[in-house]
This record gives sequence, structure tokens and C-alpha cells, in this order.
Amino acid sequence: MNIQLVVADIDGTFLNSAGLPSDGALDAVARLRERGIAFTLCSGRPDPGVRGFVDDLGIDIPYMVSGGTAINHPTQSLTIFQSQLTAAQVQAALELGLSTGSNIILHTPRSISALCDDDFWVNVCQARWVVRHGWQDVNRVPTTASALELPVIHINYFNDEDRLVSLGREVESLPHNFQTCIIFAKLEIIDRNAGKGSALKFLADYLQIPIENTLAIGDGLNDISMLQTAGIGVAMQNSPQELINAAGFVAPANDTGGFAFTIDQLLSGSLDALCKTS
Repeated sequence: MNIQLVVADIDGTFLNSAGLPSDGALDAVARLRERGIAFTLCSGRPDPGVRGFVDDLGIDIPYMVSGGTAINHPTQSLTIFQSQLTAAQVQAALELGLSTGSNIILHTPRSISALCDDDFWVNVCQARWVVRHGWQDVNRVPTTASALELPVIHINYFNDEDRLVSLGREVESLPHNFQTCIIFAKLEIIDRNAGKGSALKFLADYLQIPIENTLAIGDGLNDISMLQTAGIGVAMQNSPQELINAAGFVAPANDTGGFAFTIDQLLSGSLDALCKTS
């Protein structure tokens, strides 16, 4: 193996169920760096929910946010890639979301804005990552018109969980090239040509690392394209079966230190201790 770049999802992968770095995760990142292997994050979270971890981990290469729809540089305040939705896409998604009583979060490369009711806004304000990392770039927009002025890259619907599947079908039936995914009780909406896989390919090219020399590890359905694009794709044991089927290997669950275990095996020169899926 000649892995030069490791990319990890955050929730359910790098973090445990309590929202803290899983057992051994911080030491594992340090060991990667000692061996000259680059490390970064790729999350469905918006930039304000990722930036704190980037700072805490001292990540000095670009990181991927909002399901791979933007790649930000940690030290240059620069977005090196973004997949911006068109005005027509944003308007169609807003109209459908509001007509179905959804609370809506709009991601831009560096911020989020909520178009929501008062109770939902209180929940946003109390979110663990907002409290932990402060109020940088977390906003509320009052009207659809103001939302349409934003450079939106990614949209979330929050609604009754049993409604999200049908909402996803409705969004994808719109003539606007959308793809959807349900992650952590929300519907993620991005352009069909975007995603973590294409973001990983862009980042590897940017860093001049052959894609076959990358390892990606994740646990959510929005990680499928990333695991399939990477030279080595590792799914956490706590992943949905669809992701496990798409991965080459399966690591122990996040609550049993699966991320650190994977890094230990990588640095030992063999992934044979991981379960193979193909």
C-alpha cells in the first residue's frame, strides 16, 4: 500500500455517539502525520460545523464540507471548489420544502442560513456543534427572497422522519437534476453531479496525489461515492448495509474505536484485520 491521503467522515466515523473523538482517534491522526500521510475531513456538516475540528486537529490541507459540495482551505480563508446550485434549483427546492411544512437549512461554502419556524430555530441555537464552536456564520433568513440571494450549495429539509423518503422522491422528480439522501433524520439535497466522490477526486488532483493512493472512511449513505472513488474505501460497522456493500473493507464501529483501528492497520502495512466486503 502507498496511501498518501486519508479522508474521514466526522459523525459516526471520527466521532463516537457522544459527539467526541472516538477512542484513539486523536493519536491515530498524529501517527499518520508522523509517517508523512496527509489527513483531512469530509462531512455532510456545513463549514461552521467542521471548522472547529479542523482547528482542533491542526489540519493544514483543504477539507470538504456540505457533503462534498465545497472544499475550503483552512489557513487561506479560501474556497478552492464549490458546486453552487442554480437560482432555479434553489427556488424549486424552497417552494417544495415550504409547501410541505419543512424547516430548511441552506448551506453556502462558509455559512448556513435557516428558513424555519421559531421552535426549530431554538433547536439550531442549541445544537451541540453551534454551542461548542460558537456562532460563526450561523444565520436565520426571514424570507424566501432573502434566501435566494445566497450562493447555496446544499439544502437540508427537516420534517417528520416518516415523511423524508417520500419528500426525497418528490425532490428528485423535479426537473432540476437533484440527488437526495437521508442522513441523521434530515433530507440532504445537492446537485446530481456533486458529492463526496467528486470532491475527493478534485482534492487529490489539487494535492497532486494519485486517487489510488487515497483511503476514505465513512459511515453514511452520502459516503458511498467517496468510498467508491478512493483507492481504499472503508465503511464503519455502524454503517447502513448499502454503504458496507459499496466498501472494500469494514472497520469496527465508531463506539469501539474503529477509526483508530483502521489507521493502526494501515500503518502496520496490511488491512487484513478488517473485514473484507469484496
